[in-house]
Amino acid sequence: MDHVGIQADCDEELEDLAHRVRDSGQPYLEMERVDCCHATMDKAWVKGIADEKWEVFLTHRHDLNQFGITQQEQIDEL
Repeated sequence: MDHVGIQADCDEELEDLAHRVRDSGQPYLEMERVDCCHATMDKAWVKGIADEKWEVFLTHRHDLNQFGITQQEQIDEL
């Protein structure tokens, strides 16, 4: 398993989830308007206590022709 994801349905839900990520005490990374997986998203990543990676995200559009730019180096630094 590479990571676990939770999709938010609206900006407010993403902000609530991102707030939990920031307050977790674990390493985290926030990204705005990134193109990934044929979509434009806002994301927050956090490393869990068992060293697993969690992604919370909100999709703004999902019709991109390209897969998008990987942020793997940043995510691996968590």
